[in-house]
Amino acid sequence: TETGLFFLVTMLGVFPGGWLGVRITSRTNPNTSWKLCQATVIVVAVAGAMVLQEGQLVVALVWGFLLGICLGWFYPAENVFFSMCLPNGQEAEFAGFFVYCSQILGWLPPLVFSVMVQNDIDRNYGLLVVCSFFFPSLLSLSMAASWEDILEEAGHGDEGVTAVTSSEKYKEEIEEIEEGESKEEEAAFTKGKHEKGGRSDDKAITTDEEIEA
Repeated sequence: TETGLFFLVTMLGVFPGGWLGVRITSRTNPNTSWKLCQATVIVVAVAGAMVLQEGQLVVALVWGFLLGICLGWFYPAENVFFSMCLPNGQEAEFAGFFVYCSQILGWLPPLVFSVMVQNDIDRNYGLLVVCSFFFPSLLSLSMAASWEDILEEAGHGDEGVTAVTSSEKYKEEIEEIEEGESKEEEAAFTKGKHEKGGRSDDKAITTDEEIEA
């Protein structure tokens, strides 16, 4: 029952994790967002290894929720990074390569963890060793070119830049839109006021003429 509850809480954490991933990716870029996610996974895992003890259900559930947030952030960032790096017209052939690369070593971290536990090594140390597999990924992503160069080489150009907009540019665009709408509303209000004033003047003139008559 406790194991099922743990996995349920972890799944619930996926939803805010996806929202968080979208926000961070839109304010930086997929490369930076993915690196931040992996660094967060390492921090959460190390914290769990240091804090978790048997019988601490509440602490385990909190830790599971944090892991769910990381999972909800990790996989969308990974897919966005890969899809934006693909050269135009070569998506199909690289899709199989992506599946191959994501599965070829997927068995290694669980195997290392299982071997350590079977040899009576504390599972917390096993968790730390599993986290070490993120360091080659972080190193590879850190050695990548700038995001603008990646998009240009992939042939996405302005489309890719627009898809992942920085926060300052996003705010400027929103401010420009709001400013344009405000000017349009102000012009419409002024025009309506003048028209109403003109109709009032005509009505006043008509009334004066009727009185004189």
